[in-house]
Amino acid sequence: KTDITNLINLFGKEKVVVLLNIPSAMDTTWLINQDVGAIALVWMGGEQAGNSIADVCTGVVSPSGKLADTWAKDLQYYPTIKNSWWDSVTNLTTLQNSKNDFGEFGNVRYEEDIYVGCRYFETFKKDDVRYPFGYGLSYTTFEITKPKAPKSFDTSKPLKVSVELKNTGSKDGAETIQVYVTEKNPTVLRPKKELKSIKKVALKAGEKQKVEFELSKKDFAFWN
Repeated sequence: KTDITNLINLFGKEKVVVLLNIPSAMDTTWLINQDVGAIALVWMGGEQAGNSIADVCTGVVSPSGKLADTWAKDLQYYPTIKNSWWDSVTNLTTLQNSKNDFGEFGNVRYEEDIYVGCRYFETFKKDDVRYPFGYGLSYTTFEITKPKAPKSFDTSKPLKVSVELKNTGSKDGAETIQVYVTEKNPTVLRPKKELKSIKKVALKAGEKQKVEFELSKKDFAFWN
């Protein structure tokens, strides 16, 4: 934090880019409070990560990744935390000897039912999210128009849906289209929406393309 503050004082916050070379989600409150120019989540890129990151930072390629999980504003907002030993212990020795209401070392209760990850946040706690599932910025912009889907379909055949995707910016890039289904009046507990298909489409600046999906009867089914 001190290093970032020094860099901001030296160059200005808009010129400071923080690279998160991490294996999993983390609390980014301190970064948000610093108001840096950009945050790039580079994960664990392997031996060529440096070259890839340099290409993104210098504009050779446009970042087009999307977040594969949900990052909440605080650890306490995850529904699983109440079932974890980490909620009440602070070191491994205590953890190994812990036998509290949340289970014991090596054993965590599974109580979220179907509301795991983005399904929980989308259904109950959207305001607790800092970066939602599927989030990711780019050096270009995209426009999604002309959504098409039939009002009913023959369940013995695939249901075809489509949209038109256009790169409206000045840079080449890629966008990920996500297809969700929802039931208006469910007879059992179901998430507000369920992801059923995705496609990542690369487009040159100004290019547009029709993106099509096929959903089956199984995509609308549920277990009870």
